[in-house]
Amino acid sequence: ELHVAKCSLRERTHAGPLVRFLRKVAEAGFNNGAGPSPLRVLNISQVAFQDERTRSDCFLEELAGWELSIRDVRCAWPANWGGERVLRALSQFADLRSLDLRSAGLKGPGQFEALAAVCKQLTALTLDGNRLEFEEANVLFVDLSRDRNSALRELSLVNCGLKGTAVNQVCGLLRRKVPLRTLNLANNQIGDDEAAALVDALQDHELRSLNLKLNLLTTRGALPLAELLGSFRCHVRSCDLASNAIDAEGLVALVAAAVGVETPRLGGGSGAG
Repeated sequence: ELHVAKCSLRERTHAGPLVRFLRKVAEAGFNNGAGPSPLRVLNISQVAFQDERTRSDCFLEELAGWELSIRDVRCAWPANWGGERVLRALSQFADLRSLDLRSAGLKGPGQFEALAAVCKQLTALTLDGNRLEFEEANVLFVDLSRDRNSALRELSLVNCGLKGTAVNQVCGLLRRKVPLRTLNLANNQIGDDEAAALVDALQDHELRSLNLKLNLLTTRGALPLAELLGSFRCHVRSCDLASNAIDAEGLVALVAAAVGVETPRLGGGSGAG
């Protein structure tokens, strides 16, 4: 693993030693007869690549041409974002399986098209903090839902401004049986109508973990979700609904679903309480 997070590589003299070091790492594997370098994780989060010759996109383009079996790239909160060039370079990492582009400032159909090409080989994708506008992100979700050989298991879309049609895009992944096991939709604008769409999409899906905390759910959305969670058609084992406006009726239904008992009534009859 190599972590150069929170570093400044503003000048060529700063980036040069790192590039030379990685070149030696790449060459070492073959010189020892061990094949590609054992380097698996590259963390360049919050790195400042200000000079045009040493920006993160150019840096990654050079690395992509070497025999580095990097499986995990973390490029969260980049100091400057090279957009499509970064993503095209990442698509050259044949062994890449996990990509973190938290708060990268993804914008425009071109960047989402380039990201879709990278996603074909991923098992985990984090896009937290990127505002996913429907018109721009649609190409990504459509491409993911059409990929019958998708290996994507973990998808995190925290604080992406998801609501309405954008949530329907995510539901499309579930309906097309993209093999997700973990889906994090925390801190968005998901309300009861969006929850109903999720309930429909989750039936007979193999998803195991769902995070909906810090959204706009009320009891109206929680009740059908509780019914689904208690159903044999649902495989979710962990569901986080913290910090939603769900009242006692909804909470009781959710707890009952979690423990596998019939939902008790709240009040409304002799001896009830």
